[in-house]
Amino acid sequence: MTVIPFPSKEQGRGRGQSRWLLLPVAPRANTRIRFAAVADRSMPAITPDEAVALVDRVMSEGGTVEAVDIAGPGEPLATPHATIECLSRLHRNYPALDLGIVTNGLGGALLVDGLQESGLKRVTLCVDAITTVTAEKIYAWIRPGARTVPLAQAAVTLVNEQAATASVCARVGLTVKIATTVYPGFNDGEASLTAMTCWVLGELGASVPLHFTACHPDDRLLDR
Repeated sequence: MTVIPFPSKEQGRGRGQSRWLLLPVAPRANTRIRFAAVADRSMPAITPDEAVALVDRVMSEGGTVEAVDIAGPGEPLATPHATIECLSRLHRNYPALDLGIVTNGLGGALLVDGLQESGLKRVTLCVDAITTVTAEKIYAWIRPGARTVPLAQAAVTLVNEQAATASVCARVGLTVKIATTVYPGFNDGEASLTAMTCWVLGELGASVPLHFTACHPDDRLLDR
């Protein structure tokens, strides 16, 4: 996923203007896209302390922060303690803040309760493959736990856990969005199937707008 850094006042954000901020709190990736370049180390992860301080700074400068997403540079659910700590502190300090995460969903179904208790309202689920065959074409490796497992086995885990995470989030009332990066020649044929998946999630009562981000395999991406 591409991580957008905190905008500064010099970038055209005037006092009192509302902002949607992305906080790169996740230090570790648990997947890697085959077409991804080496991760950009100029965008390191920040700590929950630094993230909260940044939001405090924007507020103190007269800005209005309407929403915050924890997104990158790694995977928010790969280090859930940091993600939950950041969400909890932001929710405690700013109860009205719309809090979200951008995630591939690995392990998410087991973490939903803790995430919701920490103030999470939205989940953007990055789904680039809904079949294991396509997942094996897109991912160089997938690490569901502490170790990398054979890709064929890990692809099954990813596909199943993404569906489980989406379903659990929908059932507890979190807003779920599906974001798909389209790799021509690799997963573009699944677009209609992805739409059907979103329709099923919609039947569960979730708000599931489908976002396609056109991306050629030669384009530079960050690790997920």
